[in-house]
Amino acid sequence: QGRTLTVQELRAYLKEVDLDFNKRMAAMEFLLYNFRTDFVKFNGDAAKGNLAFTVGDMCQRLSPDDEEEKRRLAELKAAQAAVLTPAQDSLDSVKAEIDRIEDKKEELAKKAEAGGVKGMGAKNELEQMLTADPTELNRRFITAEAALRKARKDAEALYEAYLVELKTRPVQIKVVGV
Repeated sequence: QGRTLTVQELRAYLKEVDLDFNKRMAAMEFLLYNFRTDFVKFNGDAAKGNLAFTVGDMCQRLSPDDEEEKRRLAELKAAQAAVLTPAQDSLDSVKAEIDRIEDKKEELAKKAEAGGVKGMGAKNELEQMLTADPTELNRRFITAEAALRKARKDAEALYEAYLVELKTRPVQIKVVGV
């Protein structure tokens, strides 16, 4: 078009051009969009003259079977859940244990403020909890977070493989009215 597009204009342009909805512009899509006014339909005697078509009029995406696509997406979601769920459960259990320890510390701090024999016992138990070595809990927490990061990467890799499959699957475009 001979001018620089803003981000919003470029996104709108790409949304209009992308016929197969893969968020990429193929050469065929570019040509069909940019030369849309040059596509002319002539009657046998040219009585109707030039009829310019929009890209939507000229092309119709022949999508794969919707049930097949739904099945593939369901399989992808199930595979991602199978990867993510154990890692998330592990992290959740460690966080729950940390929350339990923090709640117990708060409870013991309240009992320690009360004074008396029970207060002294609570203060002693609180001191033991505060001086306890948290290395094992920290190790479990860091390991669980790392496992979740790895699971997210694996789930993303599954999605990328799905996108590659979509790219390699032939997209059929039927030109109509030309």
